[in-house]
Amino acid sequence: MSLHIFAIQDELSDAIADYVQQMSAKAIEVHGQFTVALSGGSLIKLLSTELVKDPIRSEINWSAWHVFWAD
Repeated sequence: MSLHIFAIQDELSDAIADYVQQMSAKAIEVHGQFTVALSGGSLIKLLSTELVKDPIRSEINWSAWHVFWAD
């Protein structure tokens, strides 16, 4: 288990987006798809602002994503 502490929210957003992009790439390489369940709240805001920015946006194979909403 790793603990990461971020001084500001922007650093957290960047780190989460990088992590999701990396996990997405690994899952697609191994399984041909990436499945993720997202809950509401601040997580969506943190992810959505960073995942749609280049270079991350262009590195993600969006067609292989399966997104589910959870609460």
